Amino acid sequence: MNAELSRDTFDPLKDFTRVLMQQGRVQIDADFNEQASILLHYMQTLARNLIGDHGGNGDSFKITDNSADKYDFTINAGGYYVQGVLCENRAKVKLSELPASRRPGADVKDKEIVYLDVWERHISHNEDDDIREKALKGPDTATRTKLVWQIRRVVTSEIDPNQFKYEEFLKLIPTKSGTGQLAARASSNSHNDSDHCIIRSDSRYRGLENQLYRVEVHNEKDPDDAKRPVTWKWSRDNGAVVFPIRRLAGDDDTTTVTVEHLGRDDRSGLKSGDWVEIVDDDYVLLGMAHKLLQVKEVRINDLLVVLKGKPETNDVGTEAAKHPLLRRWDQGHNSKTSLTDGGVINVEKDKWLELENGISIQFTSEADQYKTGDYWLIPARVATGDIEWPEDEKHESVPQFPKGVKHYYAPLAQIAVAAQDGTVTVAKDLRKKIKLAIEP
Repeated sequence: MNAELSRDTFDPLKDFTRVLMQQGRVQIDADFNEQASILLHYMQTLARNLIGDHGGNGDSFKITDNSADKYDFTINAGGYYVQGVLCENRAKVKLSELPASRRPGADVKDKEIVYLDVWERHISHNEDDDIREKALKGPDTATRTKLVWQIRRVVTSEIDPNQFKYEEFLKLIPTKSGTGQLAARASSNSHNDSDHCIIRSDSRYRGLENQLYRVEVHNEKDPDDAKRPVTWKWSRDNGAVVFPIRRLAGDDDTTTVTVEHLGRDDRSGLKSGDWVEIVDDDYVLLGMAHKLLQVKEVRINDLLVVLKGKPETNDVGTEAAKHPLLRRWDQGHNSKTSLTDGGVINVEKDKWLELENGISIQFTSEADQYKTGDYWLIPARVATGDIEWPEDEKHESVPQFPKGVKHYYAPLAQIAVAAQDGTVTVAKDLRKKIKLAIEP
């Protein structure tokens, strides 16, 4: 979640049931957010235990033929649970009418499985202006998370739908949740923390402010291009520094971006040499990872940002209805790491790489285990001169799985697509129907 958070303290392994506010104490965002996460975890676990891996009532999310339109089909309205997460489709809709949809056209296969890909997306006032509090003249007091579901397809010629098993389905689909691990370190915790007002002279975190560092995988392994490396990027502000785009123009050498604002101050602004990513709703929904562009010039009075080069495609960042943004990443000002021409860094296993101010990270798994969008959060604290990261009894950093993005999957139907005319036929309904009732 690219929000301006202090840290994310929720840990399901601690089995906390609620957060209790104490009188006379400072209130912080982490406590409030942990309470919401505890309740959400409980509700999703309960639903998964009752319903199973997936299921819904009646014809919810049923896939039906739509012979009037080639390479298209219809998704029925209703609610469907995927790993305890409720997906809602409020009206019957064609695949082609969904945001960022991909119809079966160009890559027609004889038989395919249609399935749900479900995850949480972070929404700020930049994507939904109603989040602003108008009574206070428009500040964004908080952000939101939104459940997103996408209809995807995968070839299924080797699966017998009559003996279909959920475990086989998960092995078949190209999952988007990575299993690679990351370690982080700054300083040893073998010291006396009794006085939290004193910064130790041997502190390795040398930042002047508390930060929430975000390390995120940019490009995952491409099965069609073995030479393309897995890459990553980082932000000292959880990737929350963004600039809404009003207009995008340019040529082969430069891209000129008119933005809504240039930040509240220097800390949240842009300067020459920064690297930015052009994103919008479709970019997020499709899990894209285009090359970053470097800032060449910032014209503050005109709210103009001049970037070196041009975007990989003209389809991203040009439509106001899709909430285009410039997102700033901070790896560009560290001389100790080598950037690609796309502004990101290659993943190197078991090698410590410094972010800044003494904080280093290490990718501990094989490169193909990391997926685009995997991220880790590293809280850095001035008072302790350290980061908050799990350590073993020897004070060595313990590698962690990604904080997110967590994807959930459920099969809906097996379809056949006729190469001659693009007609889609539903061969098998793969949904699970549930009927929960309380006996008297």
